Amino acid sequence: MIGQTIAHYRILDKLGQGGMGEVYLAEDTKLDRKVALKFLPESLSRDPEARERLLREAKATSRLNHPNILTVHSVEQFDGRDYIVMEYIDGQPLDDLTRARELPLADLLGLALQIAEGLQKAHQSGIVHRDIKPSNILVDADRRARLLDFGLATYQGAAKLTQTGSTLGTAAYMSPEQALSRECDHRADLFSLGVVLYEMITGQLPFRGEHSAALVYAIVNDQPEPLARYKSDTPEMLQRIVSKCLAKRPNERYQSAADLVADLRHLRRESEKPGPAAVTVQPKRKMLAVLPFENLGPAEDEYFADGITEEIISRLAAVKELGVISRTSVMQYKDTRKPIRDIGAELGADHILEGTVRWGKAAGGVSRVRITPQLIKVSDDTHLWSDRYDRVLEDIFDVQSDIAEQVTRQLNVTLLEPEKDALHARPTKNLEAYNAYLRGKEYMNRPSYVQRNFEMALKVFTRAVELDAEFALAWAELCKTHSDLFHHGYDRTPARAELAKSSIDRAIRLQPDSFEVQLAHGLYLYRCHKDYERALAEFVRASAGAPNVSAVWLYTGAVRRRQGDFLGALNDLRKAYELDPRNGLLPPEIGTTLSALRRYEEADQMLQRAIEVAPDQILAYVFRANNQIAWDGDLERARIWLDPASFDQRDDANALSFVARFFLLERDAAGGLAYVDSWMSEIYESQAFITSKSMMRGLFLELLLRQDEAIAAFSESLRSLMAFDQETPNDFRVQTALAIVHAHLNHSAEVLKYADRAEALCSLSHDHMSGAFVTYFLADAYSVIGEKERACITLEQLLNAPTMYSRHTVRLNPAFDAMRGYERFDTLMAQEETVF
Repeated sequence: MIGQTIAHYRILDKLGQGGMGEVYLAEDTKLDRKVALKFLPESLSRDPEARERLLREAKATSRLNHPNILTVHSVEQFDGRDYIVMEYIDGQPLDDLTRARELPLADLLGLALQIAEGLQKAHQSGIVHRDIKPSNILVDADRRARLLDFGLATYQGAAKLTQTGSTLGTAAYMSPEQALSRECDHRADLFSLGVVLYEMITGQLPFRGEHSAALVYAIVNDQPEPLARYKSDTPEMLQRIVSKCLAKRPNERYQSAADLVADLRHLRRESEKPGPAAVTVQPKRKMLAVLPFENLGPAEDEYFADGITEEIISRLAAVKELGVISRTSVMQYKDTRKPIRDIGAELGADHILEGTVRWGKAAGGVSRVRITPQLIKVSDDTHLWSDRYDRVLEDIFDVQSDIAEQVTRQLNVTLLEPEKDALHARPTKNLEAYNAYLRGKEYMNRPSYVQRNFEMALKVFTRAVELDAEFALAWAELCKTHSDLFHHGYDRTPARAELAKSSIDRAIRLQPDSFEVQLAHGLYLYRCHKDYERALAEFVRASAGAPNVSAVWLYTGAVRRRQGDFLGALNDLRKAYELDPRNGLLPPEIGTTLSALRRYEEADQMLQRAIEVAPDQILAYVFRANNQIAWDGDLERARIWLDPASFDQRDDANALSFVARFFLLERDAAGGLAYVDSWMSEIYESQAFITSKSMMRGLFLELLLRQDEAIAAFSESLRSLMAFDQETPNDFRVQTALAIVHAHLNHSAEVLKYADRAEALCSLSHDHMSGAFVTYFLADAYSVIGEKERACITLEQLLNAPTMYSRHTVRLNPAFDAMRGYERFDTLMAQEETVF
């Protein structure tokens, strides 16, 4: 065909040929540019399936406009043969480039990031490539990468291809689900990209086989060799990125290309810093799950067996070379009959420690404890070690220490001196005090933040320190319990904060280097004083001594988020999730952090995962609805996520608050009034000031134009709030609520007074979580009293920072109706959202 002119394209050269196409370089004589023409081979030119694939490629690619995706200009036909007119790239396939020479880290990361960004655009447009491999990635002389050959792509509205399994895509780069001919989604592309990255770094494929069946087996079952085996200076984070892409189960991989892009960008920034570019890969930590030891005694001893489990986890948590799954996740396997392999896969654990406990109590005699642990290798169900301890109760700490040490020995973990000390620690000499301590931990580990649980824990922890005034860990737990009562609003009095302080002061005097004490100290500073800088310092100290305690990373992330470092928070929360993968509280925290960064699609996926892990976790539904509102303002879709949570909203103040205000966004005043009257108890007045029963009734009555009744409701709310203000004058929630209720009573001077107090107590600059809440509701109050300029200034602060409020949230709120038509407000609402 060289030399021929087809339509207005003059064929200059043949660029290549494959099973499904012949590609020629041509000159577009109309536009005076070079293009590439892709023809079906003559042997397939009348094959309807081949023609459909060519058309599919053109349709899929034409939907995309991105610098890292090859541009398709048109689809034409010549002499009965279909062909695509495409952008011409003067470059080479990625595999040719990487075979020619080893890429420097900067070039490798640059190319990886471009490929991932191209995939991100495709996935956001509803297109799954399904054939990611080096030969489908072109790199030009300027190191710009482009994805091509979307012939196997699926996209919304496209008919399914008839082939399945190994006939779709190139076998060595397939995901496990593709290799097994199962349904696959965008996460299959991320697995394939992981294979490409592995090959770019090492020059080797991660999965190999002498024939197709052996290759499929390797993809589905084998773990690839660490990157450091082939390239010793590989950054540790790059190993984590590749490993996450190559996870066997789709729900354990990156859930979006956007997540992958974020991690690659972070790694590139780190590698460009002065000094050592990156830390080299360390050998993969062995991951251990300590399953709940089975109680063989009476039911009332259940807390004792659970306590033994937690104490062993706590001792092993200090070992840096070992990864230990957190208590929250392992407790979900209590009384399970699941196979060890399934548990290991779900928790990401290589080894399982399980056992039984029997506490033999003797009236007036010597109590004995019988513990039988066994250590199991998950991959082949091999029992590596087991033993039987039959000891008097006084030896319980020696037994815990010996079990922990045997585990490290069997796993060939080398212990540093501080780690040995942690394994052999004796928290108290008083066994009755220890028993009270375990009971208190059991109350604190109950899933919901119920006031009675805190109060019961307080009693037994107090008993523990009465029995042993030198029991540092019991003092630390007392501090945490007092701090929780203060933080969750059950008692925000200065006296409660002082009790927390005296407890932690005692613990610090006794055991300042204990990570449990450091963690409790950080929580006190965080919850009772909002001293985020000092709290973060304590949490960082605790993480050095206990890298396997997910709570440390959870609280570190929570503090960073309040300081406005949402990307740092996201990194810490993901570390917590890695150690606690079955904890239903962590995905909502990650999801809301992504939502604040305005990465709404990723947030929605994480919140969906939260619902899958813990379908009875009401806040996951509430956060997902809130994310939907901030994302696109689609109230109808957001309402879907509220209905499943409605069966027990009565016990969850946050859910009640959100659902009540959701009726406002829907402008369903009659429905909202009925909801408030049927769901909210009078006690609710004392727990949620911004959405107290009287205030919400006032807002709905106002919308119904029942003004006299509305004023009566707001007046009732004002009386309650003034009483709370007398009791807790430094509660920012009370000050914010007072500003709102005065606004609806048209007391402008009072609005400004309480708004100033609220901002002084909790500004956005000091606290990017609670401060965002204050800022949003103060803008609401300013709008109601006609302070339009002040409302706009406040909203600008809110919308130009990472928060869970967006322009859609503001548009839907009836309180801002008075602002519409005000030029500065309308200009602000017309601006694009910033993605952080």
